[in-house]
Amino acid sequence: MNINEKILRGGELSPNDLPALASYRQQNFKFEVDFGLSTLPTEPGLIVVRGPRQYGKSTWLETMVSATYDSQGQASCFYLNGDDLIDSRDLFQRCEALVSQLNPHKLRHIFIDEITSVENWQLALKRLWDMGLTKDTLIVTTGSHAEDLISGAERLPGRKGKLSRTQFIFTPLSYKSFCEHSSVEDPENWIKYLLSGGSPVAASSLLKEGLIEPYVIEIVRDWILGAIAKSGRARSRALSLLSQLSLRGASPISLAKAARESGLANNSLAASYIDVFVSALFLHQSQPYDLQKQRWIPRKESKFPFINLLGAIAFQSDRVFSVDSFKAMPPSRQGVFLEWLVAQELWRREMRQGRELEGALPYLCHGKHEIDFLSNGEAYEVKLGSASPEEFFWFHKAFPKTFLTVICNTPFETKWSRGVKIQDFLLETEVNR
Repeated sequence: MNINEKILRGGELSPNDLPALASYRQQNFKFEVDFGLSTLPTEPGLIVVRGPRQYGKSTWLETMVSATYDSQGQASCFYLNGDDLIDSRDLFQRCEALVSQLNPHKLRHIFIDEITSVENWQLALKRLWDMGLTKDTLIVTTGSHAEDLISGAERLPGRKGKLSRTQFIFTPLSYKSFCEHSSVEDPENWIKYLLSGGSPVAASSLLKEGLIEPYVIEIVRDWILGAIAKSGRARSRALSLLSQLSLRGASPISLAKAARESGLANNSLAASYIDVFVSALFLHQSQPYDLQKQRWIPRKESKFPFINLLGAIAFQSDRVFSVDSFKAMPPSRQGVFLEWLVAQELWRREMRQGRELEGALPYLCHGKHEIDFLSNGEAYEVKLGSASPEEFFWFHKAFPKTFLTVICNTPFETKWSRGVKIQDFLLETEVNR
């Protein structure tokens, strides 16, 4: 008897029915998941959760299945895994057969993991809705192919219910969650978190073994290379472009130069490869913004911070898999990783709050000066060493209404700026600020 037969008949679930959840319960380190969806809505609709593989989406979804069955009882839901489905027709037929058996007197739930493994999955959901089979149902889906998940959801206008929010990003673990299993007072703790990239698998490896185990790196590389292959782009050219962007670090670069230095034919081709990395939630394009004139700056170079640091580390030529190997890097390179960590954290906060469209994370330009990021109306500058408010008095004169946070080793506080250590910055929430 499979999991859905048990749920429909009111049977007891076994660990084999929800393997990801069973595995999670046996782990030494259990991290809190917080990507902005703490509880499921109590009304019908479609929820799409996208994010990289091996970050806990399946565990979270199986947790929702278990919680729904425990609270709502027999025939309250059913669960499908996209990796086990043949095509969209198979998805439709299974849903059609199961949804008719759900309790009609309660909000019905359909949980579909890795729905992007099913080609044209949106056609099955569209047909179910149009036939009136899912209008009183909450459908919760997860997927790793972000571009397909976005375009698929956009092809379902009027068929996602009246939920105030239907799309979520499965973000990395927060530093606070990481610190629940490690000492906050440890001065190297933020480096361990940086190396993990907020991945539960990598975090567990670092906390247990003191380094990222090779199998974790292989998982991440396979995920990125899989995204490249699925997009139809050439692997060698993609890796060459990634290498150039990584070497460029935190400095702006034009698409034309990125294309030239990585052996691509033109900037349009470079942009198409970058789109793959961005849609895979691996890389971010940070464009220049003039805060004084409140406008983007056209034809100026962009920065490309990695917002998945575990992915960045997986493709480094130097094997930075432990705290010691990180500390052995030149300070300039450490500074690059620190800026990427801040970018990842600012992006994580914006995605958690549902500000995906606003989450552009531009960098600021004013004359000869630049500031690393603008996020939610505040400016952020990253420095590996010391800093003082005097260095940024130009910023206060240029933008008197904008608050500046400087991540550095020398805390300070003024009416218009502050200096904060990276550990303290990572532990903050928007409520704190």
